[in-house]
Amino acid sequence: STSYAMAEHAQALLKNKVPLLQGKVVLETHAGIGGDTLMLSRVFREVHAVESDDMVYGDLEHNLELAVVGQDLSNVFLHRGNWERHTDVARHYKAEVIYCDAPWSASLREVVVQVTRTFPGHWLIFKVPPDFELTDATETTVIMKKKDKPAYKLAVLNPRGPSRTLSGR
Repeated sequence: STSYAMAEHAQALLKNKVPLLQGKVVLETHAGIGGDTLMLSRVFREVHAVESDDMVYGDLEHNLELAVVGQDLSNVFLHRGNWERHTDVARHYKAEVIYCDAPWSASLREVVVQVTRTFPGHWLIFKVPPDFELTDATETTVIMKKKDKPAYKLAVLNPRGPSRTLSGR
């Protein structure tokens, strides 16, 4: 799961370094318990968070109910089920950005390829282990630090622009 401090860092990075994304609609393919969902709700106009595991989905709902006390989450919409069955959500709500924090397992590379193929023409943001290579990243790769150690990497793929590197601390 994502710590609050790391989520805040990612939020600031997305707002400051990739301002083209602000105000857009995002589909979060693997919502988990909601740490990134909360962060995304502060950057994007709408967040459509998809979670397939029923127990985790219950935790996601619970965590967002607790967060409502301090934050307006009227722009967050939850969808239960596999993200592959919710590609219609991206079309229906005109999501221009896909955020993917898939489980870090042996199949992570397959998920990255599948998301990339499923959503051509979209901005793609992948949260991956720091040593995960995304040679086809066209926009940015940023290492997030936790106690001076790489915790994870955000890779933003811009479907329309030239390759640029953004720095993050």
